Amino acid sequence: LLLAHVTGWERWRIMAHPEAPVGPEQEERFMELVRRRARREPLARILGQREFWSMELECDSACLVPRPETELLVEIVLERAAPSPNDRPVRVLDLGTGSGCIAVALATELPGAQVVATDRYLDVVRCARRNAERHRVADRVYFLVAHWLESLSAPPHRGFDFVVSNPPYIARQELASLAPEVREWDPVTALLGGEDGLDPLREICLRLPRVVRPGGWFACEIGRDQADAAEALVSRVEGVREVVVINDLAGLPRAIVAEF
Repeated sequence: LLLAHVTGWERWRIMAHPEAPVGPEQEERFMELVRRRARREPLARILGQREFWSMELECDSACLVPRPETELLVEIVLERAAPSPNDRPVRVLDLGTGSGCIAVALATELPGAQVVATDRYLDVVRCARRNAERHRVADRVYFLVAHWLESLSAPPHRGFDFVVSNPPYIARQELASLAPEVREWDPVTALLGGEDGLDPLREICLRLPRVVRPGGWFACEIGRDQADAAEALVSRVEGVREVVVINDLAGLPRAIVAEF
């Protein structure tokens, strides 16, 4: 991947022609990238982008690098996004959008959907907007600088069919044990979720009934040891009818899903 980045060649070409010569300037640049990776700088930070839902997304230093497991939230929405009988567009709210990976993926997969994506940091929102523009969905994704559900509890921000979020959920004592690629390079504000990792979910739950329409859904990524606590929190939200925990491909609890 690093060599492909330096040479501009497709990966298959590098694999098919390992004997192909590399110029001295490309070699020097390549070795510098190798040294950066050896210092545990993540590949996505070096390349400046990461694939998510088969899309290349920019991920600058302000944003959490998109993770493959977060694609589960996209799958959850798509499985439940049945066409409205009165042709009303599906409305989606993405809380703490980061790189915009969830919002952009859903806008791409649901051509008629209206998506609102929030983040409390302006530089993060700017990165997410660039990703929406790159994938030609910026006309259907409305970005808002806001902290969770602040400014979203009154019209026109009521009646969402889906509220999704990948909030910070790392407990304070777990930060030191994270891999250097995460601990030293991802923004701590996108990782730390308080003492037990669930403070953001608590904040979201306080105002959730004001934004989800009856018959709507809430889906949130969680840590692998948070299923019971997260389920208990969401179950107490006014209007929630059913709560389920969904595992990822590794069989680990990854998302909490509530139906209103």
